[in-house]
Amino acid sequence: MGRKAKRREAEATVRQPKFRVDPFADLRAKAAAALPPARPPPPPRPAPKPAPGPQLDAEDRKLLEAFKEGGSVEFRTRAEQVRMELLRRSGGKAITCVRGLRGLSVLDLMEVTATLRQQFGMVARFRENVLEVEGDERVRLSPWLVARGYAVAGPGGQH
Repeated sequence: MGRKAKRREAEATVRQPKFRVDPFADLRAKAAAALPPARPPPPPRPAPKPAPGPQLDAEDRKLLEAFKEGGSVEFRTRAEQVRMELLRRSGGKAITCVRGLRGLSVLDLMEVTATLRQQFGMVARFRENVLEVEGDERVRLSPWLVARGYAVAGPGGQH
């Protein structure tokens, strides 16, 4: 056996003395007494009150009471109008351009092109807020745009 092995063996045999009395018990008790008492948890917050509705004056309340049996009024909203055009690019390639798709975020534009690619197998892209689809796809695009709330003008759409 070498020196290192003997040293390890000697270290392994050394035992920690077992105290019958804990010499640090008094210190732990003093430290615990010195700590401030734990704060109780805060009381639960009351439920938020619902936002108050519009306040009506006496005249408006009388009118509302008088016409309560009249039903509701529906306002007709005009669908946003888009225009489809067929352009010829160099080499005789046809491209369907859809103009008037305003107010769409970049994420919406990406979803529109992904949907056209997946559902119809069309090559679609946006350039300067104009949807460009390769080929003459006005007939296939028109019902799809109408289903999404757009009024289609131009060839292939309802005038």
